[in-house]
Amino acid sequence: MQHHFHLLKTMAVRTDTCTVTYRYQKDGSESVVTLDGESLPEKLPEHNLLMLALDHGISIATACGGQGSCHLCNVQILEGMAGLNPPEDDELAMLQGAQGNIRVLRLACQSHPDGSQDIVVLIPEDPFKIL
Repeated sequence: MQHHFHLLKTMAVRTDTCTVTYRYQKDGSESVVTLDGESLPEKLPEHNLLMLALDHGISIATACGGQGSCHLCNVQILEGMAGLNPPEDDELAMLQGAQGNIRVLRLACQSHPDGSQDIVVLIPEDPFKIL
């Protein structure tokens, strides 16, 4: 089942429109959030992948409230990594114990779309096991 949501704010930054597709590892279902690039402020806390998901009823685990300290919101970026801010040292340290390719893993709470391209996010079935 695919859901479409629209996020519109009042502060202009980009002129592009992009989508963030959240795919559940458990059953392959998807939910899509459309971001209007003209109104997408860069790096505001409410515009990270975790808050976008939660604001649109998409479930991603978190225990720290999006502070980047629990790693439960770990996701795999299947497409569009270049459309996110680069990871900072604290996030990279949190993901060091990850299984698989660390270059495609991100903490949803630390990942801010810039509106330049579509992004596809894989949400793990078990948030206690880093992908």
